[in-house]
Amino acid sequence: PVRPLAPCLVALAALTLLAAPGTGLRASPGTAPAGTVRVGIAVDSFPYSYLDEEGQPEGFTRDVLEAAAQRTGLKVEVVPLVTAAWEQELASGNIAAYAGLAVTDNRRTNAVFTIPFLKLRGSVFIRKGVPPPRSVEDLARLSILVHETSVGAATLRRLGIPFRTDQTRNAEDCLRLVSAGA
Repeated sequence: PVRPLAPCLVALAALTLLAAPGTGLRASPGTAPAGTVRVGIAVDSFPYSYLDEEGQPEGFTRDVLEAAAQRTGLKVEVVPLVTAAWEQELASGNIAAYAGLAVTDNRRTNAVFTIPFLKLRGSVFIRKGVPPPRSVEDLARLSILVHETSVGAATLRRLGIPFRTDQTRNAEDCLRLVSAGA
């Protein structure tokens, strides 16, 4: 059964859910029981969403998703995904929505978003003894390590500032490598 997107946006306003433009929020095919909406959630965005010791999705995004579903009576099946897979999974119909993705102009071309439940600002972490950047030019002179699918990587790309990813899976990997001297 198709659930129009507008009522669901009101019901789930606390979530940053996204859906393919023009499709409406509807139950997804696959393993979800009838009347259940499959919602993708990142497993590589600690502490917002990640896998616990048993391999189950955990974190702030999961908590907000569960609270919104309980409050609205919406049946949700959580589908753990790496952030890089959200677009393909949404386009294929494997998920009906994705929770906890930062809103960017580029992402708006492929999805519609609800009102964000969290607003963050980026930070630059540098080793002791390295002067902090005071301008974009200063930033461009640093060796920058960033997670490939992050908003930070997209911003650096847009500014034309080179960076490396060193096959990091998430921000936690980046911080660990920087603190180790990478």
